[in-house]
Amino acid sequence: MRNHRPLTCCPIGSSALKKLAFPLVLVALLAGCGGGGGGGGSSSIPAPGPSSTSNPGPGSTPTATPTTTPTAKPTATPTSQPTPGIASMTVTTNGSIVSGTPTSVPITVTAYTASHVAITGTYPTAITLANNDPSGGTILSPTTVTSSTQAVMLSYNGSSQYRGTTITASAAGVSNAQLALSGPGCDTSNDSLSQVLDDYEPCDLWAAYNLPALTAGNGQTIAIIDAYDDPNAESDLAVYRKEFGLPACTSANGCFKKVNQTGSASPLPSVNWAWAGEISTDLDAVSAVCPNCKILLVESNDSYSNNLDAAVDAAVSLGANVVTMSYGSPEYSGETAEDIHFNHPGVVFVAAAGDSGYGTQYPAASPYVTAVGGTRLVTASNARGWTETVWPGTGSGCSLYEPKPSWQTDSGCSKRTMNDVAADGDQTTGIAFYFTNPTIPLPPSKLPWGIVGGTSISAPIVAGMYALAGNESSVVATSYPYLHPQNLYPVLSGANGTCSPSYLCTAGSGYNAPAGLGTPNGLGGSLQSLVQPMYAARRTIRMAPATTQFHRACAYDPRPRYTSCFALIGNTQGIR
Repeated sequence: MRNHRPLTCCPIGSSALKKLAFPLVLVALLAGCGGGGGGGGSSSIPAPGPSSTSNPGPGSTPTATPTTTPTAKPTATPTSQPTPGIASMTVTTNGSIVSGTPTSVPITVTAYTASHVAITGTYPTAITLANNDPSGGTILSPTTVTSSTQAVMLSYNGSSQYRGTTITASAAGVSNAQLALSGPGCDTSNDSLSQVLDDYEPCDLWAAYNLPALTAGNGQTIAIIDAYDDPNAESDLAVYRKEFGLPACTSANGCFKKVNQTGSASPLPSVNWAWAGEISTDLDAVSAVCPNCKILLVESNDSYSNNLDAAVDAAVSLGANVVTMSYGSPEYSGETAEDIHFNHPGVVFVAAAGDSGYGTQYPAASPYVTAVGGTRLVTASNARGWTETVWPGTGSGCSLYEPKPSWQTDSGCSKRTMNDVAADGDQTTGIAFYFTNPTIPLPPSKLPWGIVGGTSISAPIVAGMYALAGNESSVVATSYPYLHPQNLYPVLSGANGTCSPSYLCTAGSGYNAPAGLGTPNGLGGSLQSLVQPMYAARRTIRMAPATTQFHRACAYDPRPRYTSCFALIGNTQGIR
């Protein structure tokens, strides 16, 4: 009989969580979320063996492979069956919108013949334009285009908060063309939360990773796998999404669904507050990146691998397009038999790489799971506006047991190398999240808002990007980023330990294990139409007050070996 070992989660844990509850800053660091070291060996990826039970722990971070990046000129060009003269269209722009600044940008609409030759002069049929701006702050004029020489302008009044828009071009019998102008950047002049937290908000992630978050993801379902129950999951999620103007995602409107590891609505597992924090982290990260996606939360009975694997199977059977896992355990010799749970063509699996520095963990080490490492994401005065370095806490390395997939060609590891891609994970550059502790409520004077980091956010961020792309049916295991490396931002500096060869723990040009092939740069050719976001001004980050006191508090899982610990920073008066 197999020994089902417990997995560790990276809830508000291992992924560092900063909770600032006036005037307290709380940083949650989860102990025991890392993995074991790298190993050698050889072999090629075999078909998955029979199901087995491993015990990934809560600290691992799922990796979601980022989708491809749009080109410098955004153009949404859907193909379609030809119509009288017009077979396809593109919508492009070279302009940009800065939130708060009145701006007018030119929009170019081009019609093509069936042989993809641009039509000049008068078009055979009129093209209708629609401006889908939820804020109402932009005006598109004119909305009918009849020739290649007709000028079209998108004007922004500067007074409404610009969060992005989508311009759709349509003509009889031709598939719509879309231009996603995702207004990355945050205007927090009226945002009370930004005055309290030094956080990254959804629009910051849209900016940093070139995401058409407001216009893509419809019809996609992201499954979040976690242990135990968070009874406040849906209500906390509602507060988070309302704060940032994201569409409601509830069980009533069919967007949110919570089930147990068999896929049933009841009975739900017992409550565990550390895992409940992980659940809130995952829900908020997924919502930030793909607000139009449906969310399926699958809660396993406990943190043992056999039950978490059952939850994964339930997610697949319920139709999930992308499955994200923010947990893991050190690798063990029987893990390859467990790979069968992640070998489902047409479904993307991502997992966190872990938060204990250099070393590997499972399930991120599986060749069927996109392993996501963590970075430190900060604003910069470069063309991108952002820069990333390896977060020292991220896991990485050479798998001890998993075979090397054919698309991995690095020479310093004869088995599967972890990671494939990366995304923001440093707790000091973490994202805002909302979590009301179901068993130890904060005093009324304390805000349940916080900042969370770790690969527990890196994995769901990447999962959200896969869902935005909507191309999971064409993704083969973890191969996608290796086939489209040009669609990733390279991570060139930083390290998470000491190793040999050095690329297994140190960033550099080309593939490196801590950051994989890099971080997502838009969706590019992964969408049926090409998109190019326009950039809005990013907000000024408000730094949290300096702290001088450090305290450590731990919560213990009922099972042995799982411990989640939090580092409290600052004045802890009133915290209980």
